[in-house]
Amino acid sequence: MNIRAAFPEDAAAIAHVHVASWRSTYRGLLPDEFLANLSEERRAEWWRQQAEIAIKDPSRGVLLVVEQENGQLVGFASAGPDLEADSGFDGELYAIYLLEAHQGKATGRGLFELVVDHFRRQGYGSMRVWVLEGNPAQSFYEHLGGERVETKVLQIGGQDYDEVAYGWAQLVVIK
Repeated sequence: MNIRAAFPEDAAAIAHVHVASWRSTYRGLLPDEFLANLSEERRAEWWRQQAEIAIKDPSRGVLLVVEQENGQLVGFASAGPDLEADSGFDGELYAIYLLEAHQGKATGRGLFELVVDHFRRQGYGSMRVWVLEGNPAQSFYEHLGGERVETKVLQIGGQDYDEVAYGWAQLVVIK
């Protein structure tokens, strides 16, 4: 497997991973109808734009993809400046998703480490990530040293859900 910067032409494959991983990760947490109505086409345009931004100005974000030897994309990570200026954190891991068959094989850790490296090169000293309460990835972030720093209510599909922020007050090399 190879982790590399995303290109705009990767957008459809990123959208596929995004939708497929939401459907597997959030099954039982979010309404089935909501998950069934997720659209790869709508997300593809968003990811094309994000890839263009990351290529033009790395200070505005990074978009990484996990590519198999056969060229198939099986995961991605997106990160950039924290979206809430007064959060106390410099950077934010916006998304990190892998197809279900590729989870639990250290690939997510590799993506995470490259995001941390990107942030350190940009001069960031801290970061956080928001995770839906009940998402199995909570233990992943805890294992990587993330500490619960905040909870807020998020509305998805007309229903309220708790979302938890995990923070790293100091970005250090993960061992």
